[in-house]
Amino acid sequence: MKVAIINPIMCSSNFRSLFKWNKLIIENDNEFSTVQLKKALDKYCNVKIFSSDFYKPKIKSNHVEYCKTSPWFSPIIAPFFNPDINAYHKIICVDFLQPATLKLLKKRKIYVWQDLNHYPRYKIIFKLLRLIFFKRFKNVIMFIPKTESARNFLLENGFKKIGPIIGGGVDLNKFKIINLKEKFILCVGRLSKEKGHDILIKAMSGLDKKLIIVGDGPEKENLKNLANKLKVNVEFKGLVKKNELCILYNQSYFLVLPSLYGETFGFVILEAFACGKTAIITDIPGPRDVVNSNFSIIIKPGDVKALNKAMKYLLENKKIRKKFGRRANAFVKKNYSWDILAKRFFEIISKTKVFNAETGI
Repeated sequence: MKVAIINPIMCSSNFRSLFKWNKLIIENDNEFSTVQLKKALDKYCNVKIFSSDFYKPKIKSNHVEYCKTSPWFSPIIAPFFNPDINAYHKIICVDFLQPATLKLLKKRKIYVWQDLNHYPRYKIIFKLLRLIFFKRFKNVIMFIPKTESARNFLLENGFKKIGPIIGGGVDLNKFKIINLKEKFILCVGRLSKEKGHDILIKAMSGLDKKLIIVGDGPEKENLKNLANKLKVNVEFKGLVKKNELCILYNQSYFLVLPSLYGETFGFVILEAFACGKTAIITDIPGPRDVVNSNFSIIIKPGDVKALNKAMKYLLENKKIRKKFGRRANAFVKKNYSWDILAKRFFEIISKTKVFNAETGI
């Protein structure tokens, strides 16, 4: 069976950065969740990813075929392209409102692997697009939500044929427990306002611990100035490679994800769990769908006092911190390895009748 995965936007960005072309040039796409899923699915079927050449990395990937995209539309509505998928029996699209998905829905029946995205923040625009294109979604064989929040969103908006939840995963070969001395509190994420790094820096007051922030983005200078003003010990690491990130997780006391909104899943949480670390996260869709209070701490977004209290609690209670870390590690191994997720995916897509690429039936 030949399977095509359509992922138009294989990058991390926001609307403003879409106009900064150089920000969208990535070094290598082998770490993206779609590529990880493809590698794991290759054990069961022949899989190819199709994406836009607008986001083509500097290092060519053997897992992805980059399709020509119109430069007139790509920076704003990313992207328009026509993948040649006639020979493929099953089609999995990432996100139901991507232009590439909507074009495919005119003539092919597909599966949609759906996260919550930013749709709840733009309700009027979403409702308008939903009304325009709703008939096309009859060609969706099944919506496969990545989280419980995504599932609820689909149900609330009248979508049918919603299948089981299959989230993203973590590479357990790259992220694993290494017994290293704990040295600092860790935060990993793009340096933009919605990530809440300013809340974390303010909450560091009185802790007398070092904070390391991994990531880059438009808020970097503002965050540096805030740290200097509050005299908080913060080191901005910038972007790091996965092997270095694994070491940083293992050297941390715990991970903090202080996002205010805009998270679709929370892969860094799974990476920290795989390294045997607990996490403090905010109660927003995405992160709250992959954790529970049995091995992590969930706080209200933007609450400086609650975050400070949670960090103090974990720092002062090493036994609790270690117990949470062990539980988190067991949880991610059981539920979020790519091998397990790929097996679930294959079981779903293999149940429906295979499209005959030669006859078109």
